[in-house]
Amino acid sequence: MPIKILVISNFNHFVATRPEAEVFLALDRNEFEVTLMTHKGSVYANIFEERGYRVIDFQPKSKFGSKGIAFIRQELIDGKYDILHLFTSKAITAGIFAARGLPVKVVLYRGYTGNIHRWNPIAYLKYLHPRVDKIICNSIGVEKSIRRQSFFNAGKCVTINKGHRNEWYEGNPPVDWQKEGLPAGAFVIMWCATTGV
Repeated sequence: MPIKILVISNFNHFVATRPEAEVFLALDRNEFEVTLMTHKGSVYANIFEERGYRVIDFQPKSKFGSKGIAFIRQELIDGKYDILHLFTSKAITAGIFAARGLPVKVVLYRGYTGNIHRWNPIAYLKYLHPRVDKIICNSIGVEKSIRRQSFFNAGKCVTINKGHRNEWYEGNPPVDWQKEGLPAGAFVIMWCATTGV
């Protein structure tokens, strides 16, 4: 019997969420049954549906909205999920409340350091909440940052770097840096960041 996973994320931003989406698409369908709560009509929602995944057209509108929490909770009960994997801020808070008292493992994603402080009561509604079973950090720096702020078992945090495939970038022409005002042969350093969703 496959492990049942309910994922709540916003897949509207194709590039920013591509590594996460591709992980779920790559899971062995005999071992894992993935259901996704996201906006239908997004590129990845369409890809998931085309490949036979169940997509629920839903995103929590607020962290504490009773209707959103009740909707997630009912899906957890009806679907008898083993894992609830939460990505966005609203989904994390609403999902933790929805999972209260249910035998589902709650897994969070954390993509950046900062804004988690043990002295801040708000942190205990998300990453420092005792109901959280695992936090997947996208870098060792993020993991260290959370470990410094938490009182919980150090094994709760695990680093899994985002994966990228070279073929995602094939066919893109190289940048002509001279058109960008840099001299020929200049040493170029790039830093890429995505905005939060």
